[in-house]
Amino acid sequence: MLIGTDILDLKRIKIIERKKSILCRLFTPLELESTVKLNYMEKIIALGSMLAAKEAAVKALGTGFTDTISVQDVQIVINENSEGKIEFLNKAKSFADELGVTETHLAIDTENKLVVAIVALERGFLHR
Repeated sequence: MLIGTDILDLKRIKIIERKKSILCRLFTPLELESTVKLNYMEKIIALGSMLAAKEAAVKALGTGFTDTISVQDVQIVINENSEGKIEFLNKAKSFADELGVTETHLAIDTENKLVVAIVALERGFLHR
């Protein structure tokens, strides 16, 4: 089992929320599309949750964001029940496959001005 965690202050998201170029660099088109119909505070929380989850996911991989694995290589999909799912793309997918990652688990919680994300990655039998 590989575990990563991240805590994010929502002030960071409030600062960048109106800067489209930064948002497009940090989030995939699908992630940004998922926030279009949200009110301002819901959007801030959703973006903060996704960014914290991305950070926790690459920490679980043991890499962090590098020249090899970018923020665009991890996609977070949050459904209508506020349940999040991690999708590794491109280099992150290749890296996760090399590690034998078979299942991803994501827990996100918001409290006041903070978002906490915890990621657990299960590995296949051969990689324990």
